[in-house]
Amino acid sequence: MTLHYTMPNAREGVPELIKRLKLGQPYKVDGRMTYEARGAIVTIEDPIDSLPVDIGIRLDISSIVREYLDLINGSSLVGQRIRYQLDEIEKLIITRPDTRDALVVVPDPQYDRTMPERSATVQPLIGYHFIYRKPAIDLHVYLRESDVMAHFIGQLFVAGQLLATMVNAINAPEIGSVTFHIGSLYLLSADTSITDYIKEPKVPEKRDASLPTGIEGANWEEVVQRAQWLTELIDNGVTDDDRKRFTSSERWFVDTVSPA
Repeated sequence: MTLHYTMPNAREGVPELIKRLKLGQPYKVDGRMTYEARGAIVTIEDPIDSLPVDIGIRLDISSIVREYLDLINGSSLVGQRIRYQLDEIEKLIITRPDTRDALVVVPDPQYDRTMPERSATVQPLIGYHFIYRKPAIDLHVYLRESDVMAHFIGQLFVAGQLLATMVNAINAPEIGSVTFHIGSLYLLSADTSITDYIKEPKVPEKRDASLPTGIEGANWEEVVQRAQWLTELIDNGVTDDDRKRFTSSERWFVDTVSPA
């Protein structure tokens, strides 16, 4: 089964995406019955509106936000691999706005595949490709595989906020779309009982104005420092003086991960 789908936002798009996945015939993959789309291409036109809230799915938004922060601050495995690449990407886009080379690569084949003890580090994320065509920057995300319930829904937010953060770092006018290219996008048959409770929004409402738009910084290194600072506050406690220094997005991140 192939699947090419463009969603306006996650609230309206995720129910339809899952519905389309379930149109296929399930078959056994790795010992589990699975609905699978191979070579799936999924675009979200408004990547800021990337949390599928109020559709009957219980989201661990705190963990999703922490994954984004750890990506930016360089503390997660993927974050460690791409932090300095992103710094170079920011400089590349500024000096060559029309470049096709703003590509961030995650896998290290020699490290990941030839050392058996490292096999657990093989990631589904292959890379990020930023394309700046004024006035907007688009992001293409390449994934080896993605479980639509356990992984993909969270990646909508992470990728959207990564794009917004890059827009902030290079001072671009607009946030474009995010397109995912996925070798295997799948839904486990065991999870279909959960998806039966998914509902489409009764009225397509406008994006929540309080949703974050990435971490702000004059350059990528400053962005990383802000993300590290936010993570330290989340781990060690936030004071009233700290809160006075937050942007509205930073306040949302901290309150979502460690609500008062």
